[in-house]
Formats: sequence, structure tokens, C-alpha cells
Amino acid sequence: MCVQLTDDEAIFVEALPGSELWRSGYSPFFTDAQFRHAVRLIRMPIQSFHRLAVQLQDPQNVTFIGIIGRSGSTLLTQMFEHTGQVVAISEPPALEYLEEVLFKSRLEWGNITISVIDDI
Repeated sequence: MCVQLTDDEAIFVEALPGSELWRSGYSPFFTDAQFRHAVRLIRMPIQSFHRLAVQLQDPQNVTFIGIIGRSGSTLLTQMFEHTGQVVAISEPPALEYLEEVLFKSRLEWGNITISVIDDI
């Protein structure tokens, strides 16, 4: 799982095989689950990360929903997760960074939709 993207590098956490750290059973918050279950950190130059990303297929049916903390976001994440059809990740730093970059630069990225919910 990617922990952080910066202008210079991508940092990943490796957990034990079979770990699904995005599931709320590990922790309500993804960052906390990564911290508690990390067995290794992997740092990759951002240029290498981009070359690897180009080799992957475009994601299908991806939607990012950014929600302000203390607004019911944990409950909403768990509701999405409970459907069994959604991977819902609570407060992933790498996706928060991506959201920030895309909104600042107003770039479009494939068929990915980014939505911001300010009020529920």
C-alpha cells in the first residue's frame, strides 16, 4: 500500500501477506492500520513510480470521495465496505495527496472521478 507520494518519491508499506489493511477491522483509520501492521517501508524515486504506473492498465470504475473529518466519514466508509462491492479506505494519505494535486492543477486522470462532499 502506498503511504505517501511527494514530488521526489513514493513510499510504500509492506504488511504480512493476506493483510487487508483498508478494512475497518484492522483499524477505523488506514494510516493507523499501516503503522501497526507494517513489516517494511519501501521508498521509490517518483520517476520510477511513474514508469511503473504507465505499464499498468487504467483503473476501472474508480471514484474518490473526499470527506472532511468529524463529519460521519468513518460511518460512511464502513457502510460502503459492508456492501462487499467497494474497497473503502478511511483517510489514505497518498489519495489525499493525489486529490490535492489534481484539484490544484485541474488535471483529469483517465476515468477517475474525484468528488468532494462538504456537507452530508
